Amino acid sequence: MQFLRLRLPRLCGSLSLLLRYTRSMPQEQRHRVYLSFQLRDGWRCQFLETDLKTSLPRKLHFATSSKVIQLIERAGGFTDQDTRLMVNHGIETGRGGVFLNLTAEQYAKLKHMSAVAEMSSRCKA
Repeated sequence: MQFLRLRLPRLCGSLSLLLRYTRSMPQEQRHRVYLSFQLRDGWRCQFLETDLKTSLPRKLHFATSSKVIQLIERAGGFTDQDTRLMVNHGIETGRGGVFLNLTAEQYAKLKHMSAVAEMSSRCKA
C-alpha cells in the first residue's frame, strides 16, 4: 500500500502531461458539409456548405441505399445512435440529410467537379 501511495502522484503527473500533449497536437482539419439525399430514380445526393445555402458542384447518384450509408460512414456522419436512426428514417421516407465531417482531401473532391462532369454541364447550358 505504501508503494502505491508513493507512485500514484508521479503516475498522475505523467498522465496529466501525456493528456496535455495529445490535446495540443494539431488535429487534422475537418470540413463540415451537409449531405441531402433523395430517392428519385436511385439515390441522389447533393452537398451543401455549412450555411445550407451554398451548393457544392459534385453530385452523386447511387442505385441502393446501402451506398448512401457507406458514404455517410466514410465521411464521419454517424456521430451517435440518434444520427443513425435519423438517417434510417430518411431512407425509409425517401429523403433526408445529415452533416458530414470531411477530411481536406474528401472536401477537395466535392469542391471541384471532374472534367467530364464539367464538360457535360457546359453542354447543357
